[in-house]
Amino acid sequence: MKPDSIKDRDFMYKLIIGQMFYDGHQQLALNLAQSLGLSLRPPPPSDKLFRLVTVARQYVEDPESKEKEAVGDQFGVESSGLDLEFDADVVPTSPEPSLYETVYLTTHKGPCRAAAFSSDGALIATASVDCSIKIMDVDKVISRIDTAALSESGPDSHHPVIRTLYDHLD
Repeated sequence: MKPDSIKDRDFMYKLIIGQMFYDGHQQLALNLAQSLGLSLRPPPPSDKLFRLVTVARQYVEDPESKEKEAVGDQFGVESSGLDLEFDADVVPTSPEPSLYETVYLTTHKGPCRAAAFSSDGALIATASVDCSIKIMDVDKVISRIDTAALSESGPDSHHPVIRTLYDHLD
């Protein structure tokens, strides 16, 4: 079997199990997930399979009329967003927020409204309503935990803020 077809089958099985959960057949879905080896992380309830079958059936029954409608109506496709009717029984993997510890605190003159990491995770930038942007080195933030290293080489060598940019309106 080709690797792509294995991925497609796995995706199809997840759609089937998700549809079973969505339709209220939990025990049947759990049995199928266990027999397919998906019992550790069963997919959340979803009606995506039903929507795909509905769209496919429309094209099978009358393909010519649907092609004309599809050309005129590019944005009429129903999005596959979050279904608020069902709660996925997914166990969170992150620790409880009360267990987090503040390692480094920097201040802006106004409220901080945005923060972003670089693509490699080495830098973080914070932006505030006072039109300033602070760029910090993540490694230096983490190294501040080690207080012995901080006292040996002085406080400025481990200062995480690399640069502060002012007067940035956009």
